[in-house]
Amino acid sequence: VALPANGSQYIAESNSVVAVLGHDRIVEVSAQGELLVSLIRDVHFGGAVHHDVTKYNGKIHALFADEYTFGGETWILDGVYVFEGEALIAEWSLFGVADFSDWTPPGAGYWGLEFDLGVDISHANGIMVNEDGSIVLSLRHLHTVMEIEGSESPAFGEVHWSVVGQPTDGVPIESTYTPTSLAHLMPVDFSVQHHASITKDGTLIFLDNRENPTVNSRVVEWRLDPAAGIADLIQEYDTGEWCVVQGGVYELPSGNLLATCATSQTVYEFGRDGTLLWTFEPDCGGFLFSSLIRASPAGW
Repeated sequence: VALPANGSQYIAESNSVVAVLGHDRIVEVSAQGELLVSLIRDVHFGGAVHHDVTKYNGKIHALFADEYTFGGETWILDGVYVFEGEALIAEWSLFGVADFSDWTPPGAGYWGLEFDLGVDISHANGIMVNEDGSIVLSLRHLHTVMEIEGSESPAFGEVHWSVVGQPTDGVPIESTYTPTSLAHLMPVDFSVQHHASITKDGTLIFLDNRENPTVNSRVVEWRLDPAAGIADLIQEYDTGEWCVVQGGVYELPSGNLLATCATSQTVYEFGRDGTLLWTFEPDCGGFLFSSLIRASPAGW
């Protein structure tokens, strides 16, 4: 499925695709091409939607960013919008979760044309909703993956846990789990990651893009152990290249992992033992595109 989208997800329950178009519109399109939902900025919502969107229990969940002023500073912080039909029924933001005053995020110019003054603090790039309604977020600039209480709960937005990939880098988020690897995989950190989700076995997967261009990007799989307080790196899947932006990973029904390196426009399927099964570089018949944001499985 090809959409001129900032981010999109195939939704099996409705056999449809939800997508973010630019920063101003969210759509849902059926498998037959029918426009089911169209949400427009300044009509249905106020912030800038971006990067990722999904649907859970009939409700669209989308990432948004907005400017917040605190102590004379202006921050660009991310949050979650929840829509039922065309109604915005819930929203939550990172404002108040931590004090970001002393945080210097990685350099990026993504919001240059959208916001004039703010510092891009968190730069969320992934949202997935678990079966129990809790929400997993990937926060690129904070090198953090976080799970929060879902929108159907009165405690919407309460932080369940967070894993910080660069705990010595001054990140102002407290890590619930300490990254380690009982299998002695290295390194046991991660940075500027994308598209985190929980697998059917309860492990945490995402694309560890890496800040350092001399280190290959990789898909990583972690087992969270609340009793021990550790995030155990149990497997890594090497892309063989540096994927500096975008990309992601999905668990397939077979249990294999479907990953994307956006900058090289390459799709990979990995076996769960780390074996690379195949790669694919799409050809759109002469249509040129600068990156493949994220390949996703779809069961039409």
